[in-house]
Amino acid sequence: MTELDNLIQTANTLRSPGGCPWDAEQTHESLVQYLL
Repeated sequence: MTELDNLIQTANTLRSPGGCPWDAEQTHESLVQYLL
């Protein structure tokens, strides 16, 4: 498994039912403040 595959799997886990509530609530608009 590549590092990209690991990242995709982690993101899918966080956003899945029962995953991280904070991640599930985020939108593109709410994440703008975290961009460099």
